[in-house]
Order: sequence, then structure tokens, then C-alpha cells
Amino acid sequence: MDGNNESIISGYVTDGWGLPLIFKIGISTDLINSSRLKWVVEVDARHPSNNYESLDFGTEIIINKFIALRCGAERMFLKDEDISFGAGLGLKLPLSSYLTSNFDYGFRDYNQLGYLHSFGFELSF
Repeated sequence: MDGNNESIISGYVTDGWGLPLIFKIGISTDLINSSRLKWVVEVDARHPSNNYESLDFGTEIIINKFIALRCGAERMFLKDEDISFGAGLGLKLPLSSYLTSNFDYGFRDYNQLGYLHSFGFELSF
């Protein structure tokens, strides 16, 4: 091993390990799908190669194709770990016949790491 202090004897040894892989499968369905209200629920199951199995759950309610309310939880039933909850709000505002703006806000509780607020803005044409 090279360095700038030749009196220190050192060595660099590494071990091989497998890459962490996640097998994830999910299902989603529309519980209500009308012209004024849409309610979607989804569940994902995770099987990582380096941790225990867990479930994620989420739901979204869209009212008048204008406002969306979202909430969910991840890492449910994961051994020795807290569940992380989140919620959000989305607004879809048509600006003209060909231009639409979307605003999204999300809130997540990362337990020991505190709270995370996220914002998004999108223009679609």
C-alpha cells in the first residue's frame, strides 16, 4: 500500500458480498371510479435479500379530477423497525386548453430522523 508515511505498515483487505436485491410485488385497485370521485388503494410486499419481509400500503382519493389526498405507510411488520407514515395533497389546475399545472405536497415521518416536507410543481402541455 502506498502512502506518504513509510513507517506505518498497513494493508487493504476486502471481502466479497452479494448485492442487496429486493423482490417486490404489488396490487392496486380502484375502489370507487366515478366522474366525481376516484379512490385507489395499493399494497406492496417486499422480500429483500438483506432484511426481513415487509408491507407497504397506500391510498389516494381524487375529487373532481382537481384535488388528490394521499396517505400511506411503509415497512409495516418489519422486525425491529418503526413504521414510516406519510400523507400528501395534490392540486391540478388547468391554465388553458393545452396547459395544466400540478402542485404536490408531501409529509413523511422518518421517526428518529424527524419530518420531511416535499413540494413539487409540474407544467404539462
